[in-house]
This record gives sequence, structure tokens and C-alpha cells, in this order.
Amino acid sequence: MHASRVRTTRFISIVVAGLLAFVAIPALRAAAAEITPTNMSVTVDRHSVTTGWQDTVTTDLTFTTPNTAVAGDTLTVTLPEVLTHWPASFQITNGAGGPVVYNVTISDTNPAIATFTLTAAGAAVDNLAVTATFGADVASAPPGTYPLVYKVGSSAEVTAGNLVVNAQPHNVIPTWSSKAGWFFDGSDQCRTKTEECLAYSIGTPAGVSGTATIVDDAGANWEHACTAIIVTVNTFNADGTTTYDRKASINPGDTGYTCSKSQLKIVYNLDSLNLAANQNVNFGFFANALTPGGVGLVKYSNKATVTINDKTETPGRDISSSYVGGTATGDSVSIIKRDEQGHDANTTDTAVDLSSGSTKLVFSIVNNGTTSLTNVKVSDKVTSGSGTVSDLTCDFSPLGGPTSGVTWDGPFASHASFECTATLSGVKGSHTDTATVTATGNGDVSDDDDYNAKNDQMNLVLGKKLTSKGPFKAGDEVTFTLTPSNDHERDAEAGWSVTDILPTGLTLTSMSGDGYDCTDNKCVAQDALAAGATGKPITVKAKITASAKGTLRNVAYVAPKDGDVDETNPLVIPKSTTDTDDTPTDNDAQADLTLGDETVTPTTSAPTTSAPSTPTESTPTDDTGSFLADTGSGIGLGSALAAVALVGLGTASVLRKKRLK
Repeated sequence: MHASRVRTTRFISIVVAGLLAFVAIPALRAAAAEITPTNMSVTVDRHSVTTGWQDTVTTDLTFTTPNTAVAGDTLTVTLPEVLTHWPASFQITNGAGGPVVYNVTISDTNPAIATFTLTAAGAAVDNLAVTATFGADVASAPPGTYPLVYKVGSSAEVTAGNLVVNAQPHNVIPTWSSKAGWFFDGSDQCRTKTEECLAYSIGTPAGVSGTATIVDDAGANWEHACTAIIVTVNTFNADGTTTYDRKASINPGDTGYTCSKSQLKIVYNLDSLNLAANQNVNFGFFANALTPGGVGLVKYSNKATVTINDKTETPGRDISSSYVGGTATGDSVSIIKRDEQGHDANTTDTAVDLSSGSTKLVFSIVNNGTTSLTNVKVSDKVTSGSGTVSDLTCDFSPLGGPTSGVTWDGPFASHASFECTATLSGVKGSHTDTATVTATGNGDVSDDDDYNAKNDQMNLVLGKKLTSKGPFKAGDEVTFTLTPSNDHERDAEAGWSVTDILPTGLTLTSMSGDGYDCTDNKCVAQDALAAGATGKPITVKAKITASAKGTLRNVAYVAPKDGDVDETNPLVIPKSTTDTDDTPTDNDAQADLTLGDETVTPTTSAPTTSAPSTPTESTPTDDTGSFLADTGSGIGLGSALAAVALVGLGTASVLRKKRLK
């Protein structure tokens, strides 16, 4: 989501200061003062949680700032003691994406204290009414009923009712494989600490034996930390409690444990644990967040595969960071778009390099205003460059709407959210697409978010040269030089190749080049061909057959490795008869050689027993010093000169490098 995004008209319950000439300027104060708010109210989104389950209780704190407050003044709120793991800080903006009106910090004490500091942008607004949204959990608070009292400043209090903390239900002996996941630091939720901020545990059914094979592929927005795995045996007691017994640590490199950022695999002998019928084993490990928890709604999803004695199960667990922030009172909607790897890519400077030219797009839409919205519509349009966005669909069902589509009548409740997905494909070069959400509250509201990508391409070009000099005749060996190059901005992967297509009349003697693996008429490059670079030359030697006559055209082409990125000018494989000057591709090239015409008297050298004859004006010479005699067969001086040009000069060295189309 862009911090600088320009939004359409919003109806926000704030009155912008009028002409300064009519406003009394207060006297300067030496220090910040305590803000005494009006219209203070507080609500929470739930009144019942389970101890130890990290259930987030979201607080909405609404108040109006007095016009006498100035930048730097503060409001302090002492938060309910039963709640903990508050976010360390967040901001309140004048509309989503607008200027910051309050900076908020929360202490790590118990009870925690939230300090709201008014900014210059906030102080410039009259009757500034805001709503702050932030959450916490009860950690391991004992079961019971707790008052949710928020103490404002030094004396005033507002209450959100009571919170019932329930005991965890009696544990049931598991007969299935399971996966649990949580934030290691519930207050941070991977917002500022992304290393080992996610904790996962994979459990087996109770009482199993044999060998357990666990494969856990990293999902969207996270990667494996590849640290030690903790092996714990859980005993499910008859009274419903569970006893945890840590048995071992499996370290990287230990037998049966392999790990990369994308996949973790454990092969473990369960017989060594002698599990009873009421015992199972858990394998616990940490993961890193690739996408920080941010302002919330970042999902870390995954499924594992657990195989025990030929029985395979796929337990999964999704963890999402909770929304935190705040806006001025009124209508507001936000859209946050990322790709399936979690890249935000809001600007061209952060464009994602899509080597395949495609990716899945994931949209999170949140109503971060205080009013319900209707007439919700989501769209995405390519605004620059190449590519296509297709299959856009949204799941409104968690909010009571349809499971698919891009429009919904609503109501889209305050602080509710939903997700959409789409497919981006066909990116070549640069790409920008803009997602937009529109809705209606007190007035029309909208938000948009850009996604930038690129798919730099390469382009292979071939030059071909006949390096042997004529005249040519049957039995001669001729040499060609092939020179490949890459005239675009991306390297061609190793494995690109050059193929020579010999015509009838030429038989391959050899094809070779330094840095190539050559077989028959094809050479495969051992190394990549860098962008803008010229490759090492390839030498082709061929013999002219006895039946050869006329002009022989030798065609060759250069081809990218299978699976490499698209070329800007794709290859069209030529034939031996192709005139490469007339084809649209620049991957091909040709070199022609012409044998002597039977109607032309062959060139000869002067006898070795006498001095060479001296040419006269009527006896033209070729480029070797031999002369062409008029035998009376009808060839005059003009024909002889033409024959010289054809046989001697025109075919000795021909460079035919394909021009760019």
C-alpha cells in the first residue's frame, strides 16, 4: 500500500482549520501538555478467550482531540492488566494513507501504558476525531472474569465490559497427525523481528511406532530457519491434562534431518521412544518471516506431509498478523497487494524480477474506517508495460457474501477484511498493474495499490563468415566461422547452442570451438552468454562433394537453452534452403560459395618452364596473376571479366551477419 497514494473524496469527521487570520494564536508553551480528550469510548471485538491460545482481543479506542492541543502534546491510557503482548508502536493517520496525526507507543510493563503523541499535522485539524485499533492477548492468565478498564490520563476511566478467560478444554488423545503454529513474540507478530519469529510444531498420532517421515515445504511469506528441532513426548492424562517431556534436539547435519530455506525433512525412528497408547511425539522448529507482519493481515500459510507406516496425512496451519493502526473518524478502505512470495513491489525501484513472466497476486482489503461500507468492487488493470492480469476473484464469504466474484453489496463492516487473488502472466520487459477497491459509506471511498515487475529478456544473434578463399572445386575443404552474440539486457543461460545446416554438396568434416561441447553439426555452450557480449567463435569445416555445382548456401542458427527466458526476437528454425536475409528472426545466418561455371574456361597458372606471360589489355587476369584466354568459344572480354568477378573475387570471403529486424 502506498504511503503517498492519492485517494478520492472521503467523508471524514474532521474540520480543517480555516483562514489563519481569523484564528487566535495561543501562547507558546515550554513543554508538552497532557491532552484531555472528549467523547472517549472503547470497545473490544470479543469478550471470551482461552488461556494460552494467543487469541487476539482487538481494542477500538475512539476520542476527539481538543482544539487547544498542540504538536507534541500527549494522551496516556493505562491498558487492562489482563491483556499483554501489545504492539510496541503504530500510527494513526488522517484517512488511510494520509498524514500521521498521532504516533503511538506502548510500554512493555504490566499494566501497559499507551502514549499518544499529537503531530503537527494532527494539531492543524479542528475537532480531530480518531479511532485507534490495536490488539493483545491474555497469555497464560488464569481462568476467570476480568474487567476491561482503560484509565485515561491520571483519573478518568472508560470500560469495555468484562473479559472471560476460559480454561483450555480437556485434551483428547490424538489419532491423527497435526500441525500447530504461533508467533514466538505475540506482541511483535514478525513486524520488526523477522528471524525465528514463527514457531511450528508437527505432532504424530498417539501410540505409533515405526518410522516417521515429515516433509514441510515453506509456504507464502516465510522460510525455514534450519535450526535445531525439539523432540517432545506428550502424555495425555486421564484428567484431561497433558504432560510434556522434552526428549532430544536434532541439529542440522544429524542423521535423518535435512533442511533448506524452502523445505525441511525429518526421518525419525519412533521405536526409540516406546510411545504408550496415550502418548504422541511433537517436532518443534522455528521459521523466518520473509514478509514482515507490518500493519497486519500478512498470512503465513503452510501444509506438512506426515508419513508413518505407509499412511500419509497433510496437516496445515495458517498464522496471520493482526491489524494495527488507526484513522480519523469516517469512511476509509485500504487495499494491500502482494505476489505469492510476499513482494509488495509498490515502485519501479522495487520491481520483482519474474523470470517465468508470471505469478499469483494476493489482495487484502480492509475497512479501516468506522462506518460500514456497501457497493464494494475490486478491479486490477495493467497500467504500464506488458502482461495480463486474469482470473481476479474475491472471497467475501467470511463476511457473509459470495465465495467468488469482484463485487459485493455489503455490508462491509468496520475493521473487517477479505482476500482476492488473480494471475499475472505474459510479462516481458517492464510491467505495472494497479489494483483498485471502491465502496460507498457516507460518500464514495477508494484505494489503489501498484505492483511492479520486470522480465528482462535476452536475444541471441548469429554471424557467419566463409573464411576460405576461392576459386572452389570438388574435393576442396572450406572453412566457416560462426560468431554468436547476445544483444539484450539478460544473460543467456549456459546450454544455448549453435547448429549448422549443411546443404547438398557439402559434407561436414568437423565443428569445434573453445568452451563448447560439439557433436556432429551442433555445439552446446558450457557457459552463459552475458548480456551485450559476443561468444567465442565456432569453426565449421566441410568438404565439397563431387556432385556439387553452382552456389551452395550454408545456413546456421543459434538457439537458447530449453526453459530459458523468451527472446525479444524468437527463433524460427531455418532449413538449408532458407534465405536468412528474408526471415523475421535474427538467430540465423548464412554464407554462400559458388563453384566455377562449366561454360567458363578454368583459370590456369603459367607453365613452370618459362617466364609467365605478360597480360595485355585483351587478356584480363584473375587475382592470382593467371590470365583468362579467349578460346573462341564465344566468351569475349566482358564475359571474361564477369567470370573473374564470379570465380575469383566474389566468392572468396563472404560475411553474412543477420541484420536486426
